[in-house]
Amino acid sequence: MVIMLSRVVLMFLLVALIPATAAGITNVAEETVAGGSHKRLLTRKGAIHLWWPKDYDKDHAGVVIYLHGYGTTVDKEWTGSHLGKKFNLSKKNALFIVPESSSSDKDDITWFSLESLFSLLKNRFVKIPAGKVVLMGHSGAFKTMALWVKNKRISTVVMLDAMYGLYEKYKSFLTGSKSSRMIVVSYSTYAAGKDFGDMFDFTLGRRYLPKTIKGFTKKERRARLLHIYSQYDHFELVTS
Repeated sequence: MVIMLSRVVLMFLLVALIPATAAGITNVAEETVAGGSHKRLLTRKGAIHLWWPKDYDKDHAGVVIYLHGYGTTVDKEWTGSHLGKKFNLSKKNALFIVPESSSSDKDDITWFSLESLFSLLKNRFVKIPAGKVVLMGHSGAFKTMALWVKNKRISTVVMLDAMYGLYEKYKSFLTGSKSSRMIVVSYSTYAAGKDFGDMFDFTLGRRYLPKTIKGFTKKERRARLLHIYSQYDHFELVTS
């Protein structure tokens, strides 16, 4: 599979690296987006966007969760970052979940655990695949992600210029299982990302994201911790 890199599809090049009573709902909308199925669930904890690819196979699917950073909302991120298009271009058989997340450092954490998010979705008859969970987050999402990584279903964590601290939480995730993986993409957080990578003897580093998935070496594709210095800045990593 070859995925051409652009600002529109940038962060989901990284998804291609990966082997294959709750708050009440007050509104549900459904539509076709980027060839797949999209639903927006409105809850007292904010909106949740769900997307399934056209050829979705629920029996063999995984889950990809994306948490937005500060200075935006989930609805703005869904539209402004063309998430449906990115999900489609990733060519992954997965349920993609984009919940509301903190919009500023002063905001309370919206979802304190992955279990609480899944519980709400199941109560609304959303079938969660039994496959592995990939957790992706941009910028300030690192605080929420740090609370979630203790969940054993999470196999891979992708941080998009989000390594601001809480090293011990992420260290516990990586060392808890040899199958746990992290991809840390850094721009403004490069120094912190390097400090984190230096904690492990299995870290691989590379400069710049390649133009296609084939630009990653076999070792990079299999690395337990891959640290990438991005040629794209903090916001270019997720916006078009």
